Parts: sequence; structure tokens; C-alpha cells
Amino acid sequence: MLKSFRRFWNTLKDDEKAYLRSGFWWIIGLGGVSIFILPLILTRPELSFINYKNTGGIGDTINGIAAPFIALLAAGLTYLAFYVQFRANQQVAEQFKYERFENKFYESLRVHKENVQEIQIDSKHQGRKAFVWMYKEYRFIYQLTKAIYDDMSSNDEIRDDLGVLIKYDECQLAKLAYIIFFFGVGEVSNKGIDYYIGDFDKKLNKKIIKFLLRCKMKYSNKGNGRKWMNIKAGNYNDSISELYVNFEPFDGHVAKLGHYFRHLYQLIKLASTDPILNRENEDEEKKIRYEYVKQIRVQLSNHEQAMIYYNSFFDAGKVWWGDETIDKKTKFEGKKYDLSYFLDYQMIKNIPYNLTDGIGPDPKSMFFVKFLERGYSVNSPEEQDKLKEKLRNDFFEWGFNEEYFDKCLQKILIT
Repeated sequence: MLKSFRRFWNTLKDDEKAYLRSGFWWIIGLGGVSIFILPLILTRPELSFINYKNTGGIGDTINGIAAPFIALLAAGLTYLAFYVQFRANQQVAEQFKYERFENKFYESLRVHKENVQEIQIDSKHQGRKAFVWMYKEYRFIYQLTKAIYDDMSSNDEIRDDLGVLIKYDECQLAKLAYIIFFFGVGEVSNKGIDYYIGDFDKKLNKKIIKFLLRCKMKYSNKGNGRKWMNIKAGNYNDSISELYVNFEPFDGHVAKLGHYFRHLYQLIKLASTDPILNRENEDEEKKIRYEYVKQIRVQLSNHEQAMIYYNSFFDAGKVWWGDETIDKKTKFEGKKYDLSYFLDYQMIKNIPYNLTDGIGPDPKSMFFVKFLERGYSVNSPEEQDKLKEKLRNDFFEWGFNEEYFDKCLQKILIT
């Protein structure tokens, strides 16, 4: 009994403990007064016009006076018993909700691992190995896109309808390359590409797709006995890694990755927004949620994290940088911002730099810029140290050295 009460007492909040303590002492005080003090006071001759000693009514007096307080004590104990039961029911309900959340989370995590295992390319590369080949294909497409863009840009070939030169930065080129990688090239695939790349120069798009389609057809023409083929970039070989494949290249991955990304998004959103993990202390809540997100991240291979990063340049993937579809927000210096699975929960913390070197925007540079958009400042040495410390300790397992921070800083100051 005593142990059970102690366990219950330890579950109470400080204000609840204070409330029950005050009620207990009020009951003890009033009970003591009614039982011991009031009879002595009321039986003193100078205070009472009734001679209780002669009438023998002292017992009746005590009974009459004490009965309401005894009833009050009983009511208090009854209230305490109901309160204990109410709290126990609350705990059972909360525990049930928490168990339901954990069941849902770990079941979703299991499904995610199954999704990864089921991904395959042409029945030759499966699971995590498939992501290695998807990364290689994306790398080739990006390098080809950039090489063709640089060549056309140097000849002033990319212009808008008014004849004004068009410039694309690394983020835009990464987006264009991802769209082509995601949908592939071909009669059916080109319809999806046309919808998403309408803002890009048509001549640039046509030149890239034509080259990739020629490589795809060359592989298909090898027939059923086809094995490995080395895809080279012709005039652009110096700036493009060769792609050595034994599957039909540039056929698109929308059927494989569409479901993968949708489920991964729902899984991480569950961990970062489910109300069962809400806490009054925001720092405590974030630590709890981060532990669940970390369990998701440890399931992601290096090449998966790289492909998630490149997916963030696609329209549907922008949600990784900031999810405006949910009510939960993050705060910095009193201002609210969209919750970011990259910035707030370090979803791609383990991404190796060698996989992203020269392939689109450098992740370190992107994080630097995104934190400036979040409200961080670099106007003073103290503010610079604050951002530097955050980037160095929290976001990249492979580090963020001071030399690169200064490089990012100079780039920002110049622009």
C-alpha cells in the first residue's frame, strides 16, 4: 500500500503535490481543533452558559461538534481516493496512447526497411545497392547538364523571349538534373519532364534529353544478351564521370522513389509532430523527438542520404527544408519558422562530402544559407561564432571547418 502510494506520489507534478499537501494539512488542522480544542473551550464556565458537568452532555457536545469535521475528513479522503483513481486512469490512457504511437512508429520503420529492400533496378541491383547506382546515374546527368549549360552559356545561347541572357545557379541545375533523373527520357517520360521543366530554356532541355535518349537507345539495341556498357559524354568527357551500367539507363525512377519518399516523409513527420510527445519544455520535447528521428536516420545509407539531399531541389522535395503543410513550427529569437527536417532534426547528418563534391550545391554551403534565412546573422564576430558553433557541432558528422565557414562568409558578404 505504502509503496503504491509512493509510486503514485512520484508521478504527480509539483503543483499537484502542493495542492494535496495543503488539503491534507487543512483537514488535520480542522480535525484537531474539532476533537481536542473546541470541547475544552466550550466547557469552560466563563465561556458557556450551560453546565456540561451536571448535565453529562459533554459527550453529546463533542459528538455534535466533531461529527461535521469527521464527515469533512471522510469527504476529503474520499476526494483523495477519487483523485488517485482519476490520475491512474489518466496515466493508463496516456500509456495506451504512447504504446499506440510506438507501435505505429516501429511498424512504419519496418515498412520503410521493406520499401528499401524491394527497390530494384532491372532486377539486377536491389535494396541499398540500387541507391548506389541511382546516385551514379544522377551524378552523370548533373555533370552532363552542367557541361552543356556551361558550353551554351559561354556562347550566349541561353536567352529568354526578350533576348536577355539567362543564368542558372547550382540549385537550378541540380533541380533540372533531378527532374530528368526522376522521370527519365523517352516518349512517356518526356511528358512528366515537360510539366516540371517549363521554366528552363527549351534548347538546353532538348540538348540534354537528346544526348541521354541516344545513350538509352544504344543500350536497348544491344538486345537480350546485353551486359555492361560504358556511357561516355563525348565532347564533355573531361568534366564528366563515366557511367558503366548493365541496365537500361535514364529510364526514370518515379515508380521506385515516389513511394519511398512519400512513406519516409510520413514516418519522419510522425516522429516530429505527434502530440503524444508534446512537452511544456520545448528543449526537452525536441530531445525526445530527435531520438526517434535518429532511429530513422540510422536506417539511411550514405547514398540514400545523398539522394534525399538532391530530392530537396525538386518541387516535391522542398518540404525537407521547411514543411509549411503542418501547424507545428520552430522558433528562433521569438520568431516562428516552418519546421525543417534537415535543419531541426539533422536528417542527413551522415552525408559524406565525397558524394556531393562537385555535384550540385555543397551541403555545407546550403545549410549556411538556410540558417541565414532562419534569422541567424553574421554581422558581428559574436554572431559569426554562434552560427559557426552550430554548424560545426550539430549538423555534419564529417565536420565543418573554419576555412570553409570563412569561404561561405566571404561569398555572402560579396553578394
